[in-house]
Amino acid sequence: MAKILELSHISAGYDKKRAIEDISLTISQNDFIGFIGPNGGGKTTLVKVIVGLLQPERGTMQAYRNNKVSDRLRVGYLAQKNQIDHQFPIRVREVVSSGIIKKWNMRYRREELRKTDELLERLHLSHLKSASISEISGGEMQRALLGRAIISDPDLLILDEPNTYLDQHSEDMLYSILNELNRRMAIVLVSHDLGIISSYVKTIACINYTMHYHPNNEITEEMLESYQCPVELITHGKVPHRVLKDHIHE
Repeated sequence: MAKILELSHISAGYDKKRAIEDISLTISQNDFIGFIGPNGGGKTTLVKVIVGLLQPERGTMQAYRNNKVSDRLRVGYLAQKNQIDHQFPIRVREVVSSGIIKKWNMRYRREELRKTDELLERLHLSHLKSASISEISGGEMQRALLGRAIISDPDLLILDEPNTYLDQHSEDMLYSILNELNRRMAIVLVSHDLGIISSYVKTIACINYTMHYHPNNEITEEMLESYQCPVELITHGKVPHRVLKDHIHE
């Protein structure tokens, strides 16, 4: 697969304190990469570097298009916590269409509104397109924000803990949509849910200050140790559960 983004020896942090150190990663078309690691290990910091919200202290990033160096990468981003005021007077259709990059005073063209409505249909939100965001559930809001992130057809979609506060039905619907989207864009998924990671992603990057990349979705003891918790095994079945080694308390 053709690569779309190459990170080389990235180090970054806040207030002169390093959060990630010497991270290199290549993202290719149709990749579906899971970022795992402990809280405070640097996952969100790396995401902010990729989307341009944080400048690295060291290292370089290079975008590619058709296997040639490019100065532009289209990135869709669904942040860990959205800052939208649910009482703000905006409708679901407007949330999705706001992802179309335009000057503030430009009207949406007819084809852009048609694209918005088609996307609402794919996200199972057509019946809510005229609803105020104060009237919809957390899962419906998350799908609307996903629509905003993908309406401009990004090369790379990044989702930071997208299943937070979702019920099982909304979560299942979200990941079904992501599987469909992965046919036409690369996806990076940040999650603490190892069951989700092993079920949906293709490859795994363990991030805990530095990064270890694994070219498959198999959960290994090495990955689990990155959580600094003695998890020995995760099993899948009718009742998924985790088996833990003994914790030694001082």
